[in-house]
Amino acid sequence: MADPEPYKIATVLTASQAADIRRSFAQPQGVWRRRVITEKVRAKIATKVPQCVRQGVLSQEAGAYLTNWADGTLPKIPRPQRYSFLTRRIFGPDPPGRILPWGPRHRERHIDLSFDVDDEGDSASDDMYQPIADDEDG
Repeated sequence: MADPEPYKIATVLTASQAADIRRSFAQPQGVWRRRVITEKVRAKIATKVPQCVRQGVLSQEAGAYLTNWADGTLPKIPRPQRYSFLTRRIFGPDPPGRILPWGPRHRERHIDLSFDVDDEGDSASDDMYQPIADDEDG
């Protein structure tokens, strides 16, 4: 049975590859730089946040957080040395083995596997599929 809409997509690894990834896990550390925002966004935050606080859409604390973030005066709090919830393992520790280096993420490539479905057709219909034409020469 072939369904054009995938129900679940899974990454398949060997047990040794999965163990390498688990062994190589590194705890987050340091202070990550803040996202850069434009002056236009800064100005919009400066004008909209007080209005939202007055209307009760935002709390005083949330408004202060946003304005401090936009002004660049929000203090940077370093991460803890270890996050205990990141060290939990269901099946116990992995045996010793190779450790893969962790580095910055590279550009990711996302592939959209969905089909454009018109309102009249059924997404599971075979009408949208074209048969593969046989080669006439051979």
